[in-house]
Amino acid sequence: LKELKTTVLFVTHHAADALSFADKIMVMDEGKIVQEGTAEHIIGKPVSAKIAGIFGKVNVFTAADLKRLFGLEKQPGTYFVKPEHFKTKEGADWTILNCAFQGSWYDVNLIKDERYLHVHLVKFAEPGSKTGIIPIENFIFREQL
Repeated sequence: LKELKTTVLFVTHHAADALSFADKIMVMDEGKIVQEGTAEHIIGKPVSAKIAGIFGKVNVFTAADLKRLFGLEKQPGTYFVKPEHFKTKEGADWTILNCAFQGSWYDVNLIKDERYLHVHLVKFAEPGSKTGIIPIENFIFREQL
């Protein structure tokens, strides 16, 4: 279609289809376009946890959660962080529930103060052990919707 210089509007409910060939993606929610841009833009800077979740898993927090769990000060609102946007830190306050090898990373579920967290780590983490974890500041997104 590109060779023919043909414009195509393709409607799908499958994110993988849109990511595989679209030059521009428009995400609709309840009949309204809520975000548009390249796949890289939408995945890299989603405007809501719902949109981020369409293209993968996401952890959702209130500003109070971020303060209590990580000591991070944020304006009131709802925030979200994708599993790949965490790093380990000093201190061991999160308990590893499980750790599954995924090729170049480990899929890890943790718990602290009855709060579950899903992260991707580059090193194996023994279930039952503890680790320190914190979101990477540039990848903590506030919902805009």
